[in-house]
Amino acid sequence: MQVFEKSSESWWGNRLNVIDENNVFVGFDFESSCCENFGYVFTDKKPVSEVDFSDQKSVEFKHEEFVFDPEYFEKLTGSWLDDGGAVSFRFVNKQGAEIFLVMYNCHNGYYGHGFEMKIGDSTKYDDIL
Repeated sequence: MQVFEKSSESWWGNRLNVIDENNVFVGFDFESSCCENFGYVFTDKKPVSEVDFSDQKSVEFKHEEFVFDPEYFEKLTGSWLDDGGAVSFRFVNKQGAEIFLVMYNCHNGYYGHGFEMKIGDSTKYDDIL
């Protein structure tokens, strides 16, 4: 898996892009609109809704050892999100270790951040947090 943070002066703005050796891709728009609190974190603990991920730092891990579990996708809820949302994706390695990517957007209903998951050329998820 490779992780890219892309900054752009074009209208596409800033993005997180994650792709693995099986051509599974997740992209997340993290261009700030105004007052939202948004971002992403890699965690080695299975995400639960009421955990505030905006306070957490990403764990260190060897990206190249992990691939997406394309069947795993969770929507998270919680009061910490205000009117926003959060989702999680899972990565696994050959030894069975798990890493989760949590993308979140805590906001008051006005500022959305799009995300998508593709497997090859097929879109599996395309939504807004």
